Parts: sequence; C-alpha cells; structure tokens
Amino acid sequence: MTRPARTTRLAVLAVVLASAFGGALTGAGSAAAGPGETTAAQGKHTAAQDVEATCPFPAPLGPRTFSLHTTATMPAVTSTGAPVAIDDLTMKFTLPRDAAQALFGTAKTIDGRLVLELAIQRGDKRDLLPVLLAIPATPLPETGDVTFTATGAPPPIAVDTPGAVTVSLTAPTVTLGPAAAPGTEPPGPVTCALTPEQNTTLGAIAVQSVTPVRPAPQDPAPAPGTPGAPGEVAVQTTADPPPTISTPLVLIRVVSTATVTRLGAKAVSTPSALLNGTLQLWVLGPGKTRQKVVGSISFKPVTVTYLSFGFTPTSATVEFLPVVDYRNSKFIDVDGELLATPGKPSVLTSDISVIARMSDARVNGVPLDLGPDCVTADPVKIHVEGIYDPFKWGFLKTGPEGFRLPGFRNCGVAEPLSQLLTGMASGPGNSATIETLNMPGCYVPDHTKCPPPPQKPPGQ
Repeated sequence: MTRPARTTRLAVLAVVLASAFGGALTGAGSAAAGPGETTAAQGKHTAAQDVEATCPFPAPLGPRTFSLHTTATMPAVTSTGAPVAIDDLTMKFTLPRDAAQALFGTAKTIDGRLVLELAIQRGDKRDLLPVLLAIPATPLPETGDVTFTATGAPPPIAVDTPGAVTVSLTAPTVTLGPAAAPGTEPPGPVTCALTPEQNTTLGAIAVQSVTPVRPAPQDPAPAPGTPGAPGEVAVQTTADPPPTISTPLVLIRVVSTATVTRLGAKAVSTPSALLNGTLQLWVLGPGKTRQKVVGSISFKPVTVTYLSFGFTPTSATVEFLPVVDYRNSKFIDVDGELLATPGKPSVLTSDISVIARMSDARVNGVPLDLGPDCVTADPVKIHVEGIYDPFKWGFLKTGPEGFRLPGFRNCGVAEPLSQLLTGMASGPGNSATIETLNMPGCYVPDHTKCPPPPQKPPGQ
C-alpha cells in the first residue's frame, strides 16, 4: 500500500478524533430543574419550571390541558432562622381562542386569580405555603390565543435546621371571568390537576447554621502509651461533610469544532447530549459556596468522509470511551467547576480523559482492517474553560497550549499501523471549541405548541 494512502488514513483518524472528542468535553457543563438565570455569587437566582395541568372547565368547553410556566426569585443560600423571601412569583398560561370564546363569549376583557400551594420540603418534613396570584384585566385579542400572567408574593418562610430545602409546585385553582366591577369577585373557580410523573421542583435553597463554632476545651496531655502521646499514633476524626444541594439538569445539546494542527484539518462534531446531569452546590461556610456540574455522556461512533489530496475519498470511524473498562462501557463521566463572580459572567473549567478507538477505515472504498482494539496508547487529556450559564448556554475552548493527541497501539491486522498513525498525527497544539445549549422542556400533548428551541449562541 502506498504511503499517500496511509497518510490519508491518518488524517481521517486525527480529524474524527479531535471532532468527537471536542463534543465529549461539553458534557462538563450544563443546567437545572427548569430554565432560568443565576447570580449565585450574589446569593439569589431566578428559578423556573414548566408543568402540565388539566383544568375541568364547565360545558361547553370541558377539561383542557395547559402548560404553566412559573418563575420566582429566591436565595441560593440562607441561614437558619432567617426569613426567606420568594419574590416575583409569576405563572403564565395560554388559553386557545376557541376556549376563550366558549367561556366568555363577546367579553372584551378577562381578569381573575390563581391560587396554589408551594411545597416546602426539608428531609422528610413537608409544609404547604398557600399563595394568591392576581390575574390583571387582560384584553382578548381580535385574533389568536390569549396569554394570562398571574403574579403574587408568598409570605416569607424560615427554616430552623441546616440542610437543603426544595420548593415545588402543586396543582393550582384558577378563577377567570369578564372583568368585574370594583369590589366584586369573578365567577367560578376551577380546580386543576397536575399531570403525574413530571418534575415540579421550582428551586432549592441551602440553609446553613449560624451557630458559632467554639474551640474544644484543652485536654490534659495524654499519658505515655495512649493515642496522642509522643511517639504514639493518634486517631483523627473528620467533621461532617457540608450540606449539598443537587438540582437535575435539563437536556443539553453539545456541539464542538476541533482543529488538528499537524494536518491542518478542521471538523464539526455530531450533536450529543449530557445524561444524568446535575448542578451541585456545597455550603462551605458563611457566605462561601462551591458549585460543580456533573454528568455522563455517551457518543455514537463518528464517521467522517472527505477527499484526501483533492481526489481520494477516505473515511474512518472513531468512538470515545471511558478510560476505565473501555472495552465494556461507553459512558464517560464528566464534571466541571463553576465559578461565579459578582458583575461578571460565570466561568466553567473542566478536565476530561478518554480512550479513542478507531475502526472501519476505508481508502477509495477499500477497507483497511485496523483490528478490534486500535486505541490510543494513553488517555486523551484536555482542559477547557469559558463562559457558561448553567441555565442557558456555554462556550468553552482550549487555551493557547491546546491538547496533545497521544500515540496509538494495537492497530493493523494485515500490517502494523500503530507507529505510522502515531508518527503522522500524534502531537501537541491541537485545539477545540465547545458550545452547549439548553433545550426547553415541553409537556403539552400537542408538540406543535411547544416553544421553539433556543437559537445557537454566537461564537465568542
């Protein structure tokens, strides 16, 4: 086989490896129980959640199912006994035009109210906090559906024990009618029911103890021969770990672009998704927290086809596997540290290691048997960092040093190819950029009424 053909095979390997690997990195960061915005360094965040509810309106309309979008501002961290305010509680829902006409006829303006309870959960203890949300007079448009916005402020709450507190939504009761005269009530409350087995968590709060830590009294010097005495082994005890708040993440789309320096090749990966993503927060002390994003990602084998030397069709397949037990597992664990600074965008940093396996190489349609275990001799290690909003999108990239593509082993059946692949493609200075995009949740039966996916953020 000629050397140009071998060179082509190597180029394919490097391009696919860098491209798919760049996608794996994006699993290091993603987002929470509902889309929202966070300013954790300032101690507050805007939480959001979409839930589906069925409301049994009277005839002739009958039961209708709606998507209710709820937002609220709440602290990320508070102290035991301190009042906790859940501000700017808002719930929006849309009534189709046919439903509005069936209920209100020729009415021009509709108002009302919405009553629900917030479920406050601390360990095995659960309390319900009733909230009244007012729906202001809303004009019915000449055409199209009508969207109602209910707003209110729950009374402050206080928690007397440290730990994680979650705030969840319950089924609302809705009262709607033509705009009433001052001092009168709109007619007819309708008690809705939430669709079972959906995520209703609005947000979470870390409650830390304010009890001062006093030094333990000094014990007399231990007697010889006892633990702690000079020359003896002392038993060291550790404090309880800090409380942790874990918030499930929405589906995150991951796309990357990678460049292999030695080959001058550039490729864009197939979109992937973060699995079992979680945003974790630790309370380390008064005013001190740590945030981390964890999850796992699994890639379909990536196949790249292009023209080498301007005329030779070449393709190869590469998959990325965990360093531990790569022969049997496909899920790669990823994590990243999230740093929030007041007045600045939050930044995510992540390090990841994977094993790359190459197979099904073809040059001008002719198969090249690399064998079942053609892999990098060492893990591919890469460090990325960049602006990252855990509730919207992220843009990460390698630094000036880039990442190193290791050598290969166990490649080639009819002829040894490991050294050839290593000599042509391996080396430092490769780069990658990674974009993450939070996908909106949708629970309405008619998928055509789901919100459109967010626009891809511009490159930074």
